[in-house]
Amino acid sequence: MKRLLDSIRGYLRYRRERLDIVVWMAECPFTDAVVDQISARKPNSMVIAAGLFHGQVYAYRPPGVALSRYPFLNILTWKCRSARLAYLFYPLFMILSYPVLFSFYLWLGLRFRVRSILIFDHQQAVMAGLLRRLGLFRRVVYFTGDWYPGSSFLKGIWTRLNNEVYFPALDWLACKLCDVTINQTVFVEEGRKKYWGRQVSRTEVGFQPPLVVKTSNGAANPQSRKLAFLGAARPDSGLDLVVRALPRVREQIGDVSLKIIGPPSDTIDKVMKLAKELGVASSVEYLGVGDYATFATILADCYCGVNMISDPNSYSARAIPAKILDYLQYLLPPLVTAGVGVFGDAVREHKLGLVIAPTVDATVDGLVEVFKSRAFFVQNIRTFIKERSSTDLVELLCPESDSK
Repeated sequence: MKRLLDSIRGYLRYRRERLDIVVWMAECPFTDAVVDQISARKPNSMVIAAGLFHGQVYAYRPPGVALSRYPFLNILTWKCRSARLAYLFYPLFMILSYPVLFSFYLWLGLRFRVRSILIFDHQQAVMAGLLRRLGLFRRVVYFTGDWYPGSSFLKGIWTRLNNEVYFPALDWLACKLCDVTINQTVFVEEGRKKYWGRQVSRTEVGFQPPLVVKTSNGAANPQSRKLAFLGAARPDSGLDLVVRALPRVREQIGDVSLKIIGPPSDTIDKVMKLAKELGVASSVEYLGVGDYATFATILADCYCGVNMISDPNSYSARAIPAKILDYLQYLLPPLVTAGVGVFGDAVREHKLGLVIAPTVDATVDGLVEVFKSRAFFVQNIRTFIKERSSTDLVELLCPESDSK
């Protein structure tokens, strides 16, 4: 009986606890900036950040200190370690994810009286949207970072079904169930409208991610002679162009090498093999999956970040590649192609780095030019981050009109 009474008292105590804002997001370049932005005005909030590559989920209670690691949340980003098993049982894993996600957001709504919730995932947005209709959340905002239909990045039946059927269907449902849909770029908004022949979101807004400088002026150090590639490497990532350019770049400016930080893939295996064939294997270093906490150290001796998307039909061209935002926050001038999409215009306009053609010759010239002018680019990056106006997430999640 005592345990029962304690449980009831605990439940009532939890019911009295209120959170103004809850954010679920994959750990990304602007996670810290989101925490800082929310904590300044709505300190009674929580940001849940999932490290999709290193498999940990953290809950931040502003002002930005991680109170604890929540092991039970890791199931939200659980992935089968065997690629073959994951491919074979993909539909089963997908179906099993629904009750898990629904139970999590049901618990979140009962455990905390959440006023507004922001979700960076289409599946989870559907679950929260359903519970919002049941009165558990007052406001749900859905952030969509990519638009997959029509992408040339198709390599199997499950990828095709996900890109062309499953993703747009879940995205449509999330747009219908949530109060606001945030589009990372205008191309995401246009892609959705073209696919369905009309606007499906109740309200749509654009997004300028908040950024903060996270490291010192290391890129302008004359001793920094390394290149960085962050994130998942795909066949169209252009790493082969960088590796082919390395011998000629080294002839012109000395001991230049490449660091690759990201999950293992067939593309990385091929790049390492190519480096060996070209005699630059010692100048290409694969560091595996990196934790954001180590990036400042890993990138301290780099002078440039590369993202040489070689396919104009890549879905990356419709969004803002996270690696470019990482490069900027760690003051690495980006060397990119037009395949990076709309953010390439910002790189060009604000002279943050260089936008070049996806060729070996252009890569050689670009790497040499960034090396010689990196102090100029670093200063421009600092100014860009300081002066740009980011999206006011607090006003979006808790409009002043709601409190009147």
